[in-house]
Amino acid sequence: MAFVLRFYNLSSNPPSLDWDEAGNAWSSYSILKTGSDEYGHKFPITLRSFSDYKPAMYAYAMMPAIKLFGLNEFAVRFPSALAGSLLPLAIYLLFSLLSFSSMSFQRRLESSVLPLLAAFLTAINPWIIQFSRGGFEANLGLSLVLWGIVMMLCGRKTIIYILGLGLLVLSVYVYHANKFVAPVFAVLLTLYLFKKRKISRLAVVVAAIIMVLLLFPFSLTVQRGYGLSRLSGVAVGNVYDSLQNFLSHFNFDFLFLNGDGNARHHVLGFGLFYVFEAILMGAGIISFSKNFRHRVIFLVLFIVSLLPAAVAAEAPHAIRSILSFPFFLTLVVFGFVIIIKYKWGKFLLLTAYAYFFLFYVNARFKHYPFEVSQSWQYGYKQVAEFLFEENNYQKYDKIVSTTAYNQPYIYMLLYGGNRFLASKNDGTFQNGFAKFEFKKINWQEEKNRQNVLFVGTEDELRDAINVVDTIYFLDGKVAFKIVGS
Repeated sequence: MAFVLRFYNLSSNPPSLDWDEAGNAWSSYSILKTGSDEYGHKFPITLRSFSDYKPAMYAYAMMPAIKLFGLNEFAVRFPSALAGSLLPLAIYLLFSLLSFSSMSFQRRLESSVLPLLAAFLTAINPWIIQFSRGGFEANLGLSLVLWGIVMMLCGRKTIIYILGLGLLVLSVYVYHANKFVAPVFAVLLTLYLFKKRKISRLAVVVAAIIMVLLLFPFSLTVQRGYGLSRLSGVAVGNVYDSLQNFLSHFNFDFLFLNGDGNARHHVLGFGLFYVFEAILMGAGIISFSKNFRHRVIFLVLFIVSLLPAAVAAEAPHAIRSILSFPFFLTLVVFGFVIIIKYKWGKFLLLTAYAYFFLFYVNARFKHYPFEVSQSWQYGYKQVAEFLFEENNYQKYDKIVSTTAYNQPYIYMLLYGGNRFLASKNDGTFQNGFAKFEFKKINWQEEKNRQNVLFVGTEDELRDAINVVDTIYFLDGKVAFKIVGS
């Protein structure tokens, strides 16, 4: 079920690549073909992305898919979809490894049903499905963290523990939030396992050496000023604001109704969990507070998982908080077990999950692309097809494209393919490169230019006469007008 929900119509739902996906895709393709990213940096561990920097591992992760499937939407999203498809298995193993022996529920239920239940709820969870179906680095980062923790917990041999630690720490090269969370998780879990005599003193020493070695390249990026540049760009200024941001991630509207409001982050009408799971989460909190003997370490790790989202200006934020998913899930699972103890509990829960899941699937796969195509920068691929596949690029001296939808240059690079592979961005490509100019179009000032093709919004080119093509969003509204002069 997890594979189907994440891979079905992956190329066309979401309806197009957003600019972050396009940027990662072009960097990946450029490195694969030339050894350098779009700015000419050789095999970077941090990518310059528009006016920001981000970890490069997702770009490297999509290279095998690009090699196998070509430079297309499926290949760009493949690493995230695969990681999301395997998350239920990681959750199953994690719940199997945790000790629930101090809980008052039936032991058979604890040992056999809880892991399967947690895996199933992960497979159908709207939060995880949403970020598994786009090229979101955070989703791959979550997967590496969970698989790393599973290996650390189950490693009866030191080598398995070390490999798990390596996966956990390597996630810092996937997504910004992991830069803080992953090392803290690694240290806390190592101390916990050592205290429980699960690992030897030698394993702790080796773990420390491994962490230093793996984090050394990251420390160099920090020293050079761009390893934590994203933090300086989004960080709030004081503890009070951070506390408010932290608490906002427990908001009912955020968790169960509308997510963080970004149409790329949730299906319209759904939050991160199904709305009735609020009851389960509430019951789970009560159960957790009474029965779970590892309350302290659970709470510490839960708080740590949300800190990157808490210190950022936009809150609540579904991507920056995704590392908290296993903790919210645990509360839902605990609540599920409480509810099914009642006479009609099983019937009510089965009915609720069937109804809301079917409603979600209908919204996600039938309506979502049409409702949010503009938010996913739909239309740039169609513009590129008009230019390159129909050979219109060669017919004009200049091509002026609007910046109304942001970052048009990356789509022209991406869908131009090998035409621009040798072109290295000198930091001005957002203004233009080759035949392209990117700017807000004032038709009254531009209309007398000769042998120029204009790609603009309906408002910008409303008075233009020689319209050679029109591209529409999936809801029927005009995305681009293409006008020749």
